[in-house]
Amino acid sequence: MNISENVGRWPPVYDFEELGQQIKDLINDGSIFHQFFVPHINGTDLFQGDIVSLKNDPVYIDKDGDIAIIDEDFNYWVILGNTCDLARNLTTDSDSVLPRLTHISPLIPVPQDIPTSVLNNLKKYKLYKRVFIPRWGKEENDFYIDLTIMNSIEKQCLIDHSNIMARLNFKTWLLLHSCLVRYYAFALNIVKICFFIQKNSREYVLSRQLLKSGTSIGANVEEAVGGISKADFLAKMQIAYKEQENLITG
Repeated sequence: MNISENVGRWPPVYDFEELGQQIKDLINDGSIFHQFFVPHINGTDLFQGDIVSLKNDPVYIDKDGDIAIIDEDFNYWVILGNTCDLARNLTTDSDSVLPRLTHISPLIPVPQDIPTSVLNNLKKYKLYKRVFIPRWGKEENDFYIDLTIMNSIEKQCLIDHSNIMARLNFKTWLLLHSCLVRYYAFALNIVKICFFIQKNSREYVLSRQLLKSGTSIGANVEEAVGGISKADFLAKMQIAYKEQENLITG
């Protein structure tokens, strides 16, 4: 008898520590910053990590539930959607199998007055939801991606109405991909474990507490590390500590 048929199979998890170590190893390899981008872009196919300019401003749903134009002055966007999905032929693949949307995130210029400690953490990729992107070509400013700011876009629209400005090399793509997965890893593992407990043990009270506390720790630590003052740092860390205590004690 297959035991998993009765008690369920433990869900696959992303190794948060392994992702962190992989990011650290890539940063410690000094060569990664010598050539962050490929010298030449061949072809017009789009890949995850490509930096593009859009011919039209994207839209979003505003606080009133209406469609609005993004009025921020974002000159560049990075593609976060999977390369394999972008490479598929939208005219021949089944709509029921192939999602027609992908995700992009704006490149935000690094402020000139950013605190040195925050900038150093940003350049070492220690901030879980922010990813540093150095300047390229004739650009005069470095950038970062905020992984909490994503915009959905039709793949065909992206293909037809964008220009590729820069492309990551393999190591820097691996760095971006690792940061992206790390952002989701801890919270996603908590969610999977909670669903597993609820499904197989029919336990809902403690599992909900685990879900609430476990998914907020990383967010508050991230806000603390990027805090603009010592008071802000301490306030966010105190919230994360309380959630950690709740996670342990229930």
